[in-house]
Amino acid sequence: MKIVLLGRGGEGVLYLSRLIIKLFEDKSILSSEIHGMAKKGGLVEVHLKIGNYKSPIIGYNKADLVVLLNNFFEKLGSAYSKNVIGLSDDELAYITKTNPKMLNIYMFGKLAKRLNIDYKKALSLIDQKNHEFFNKGYNNDIQ
Repeated sequence: MKIVLLGRGGEGVLYLSRLIIKLFEDKSILSSEIHGMAKKGGLVEVHLKIGNYKSPIIGYNKADLVVLLNNFFEKLGSAYSKNVIGLSDDELAYITKTNPKMLNIYMFGKLAKRLNIDYKKALSLIDQKNHEFFNKGYNNDIQ
């Protein structure tokens, strides 16, 4: 499986990548991070290859899935794959209003659901105080 994560510095892209790596710790994983401008809100891009691969880099139109933590990068994401998980306007408004620091946890929940990851296994990887936002992402529930 080939996954690309895209977001801005400070949105938790690197933390999300660590969670995904923990999810698949029983498999071979290669990762590559590009985050030179991360502290200034610039692009943070992570490539994850799960399985038997020789290089961590994922070319355009080669990703199985793209996860957007910021819809600004939707065009770049669609260059990697047509299978993109992003945020609706309502989801973005809810997260921005309630707790923007939970964006990555919310997206982890959405990703776990999309990949049919065992719910309890995914939930066990995050602090209990973050379970609410994981559940909201997993259940697509922003009420």
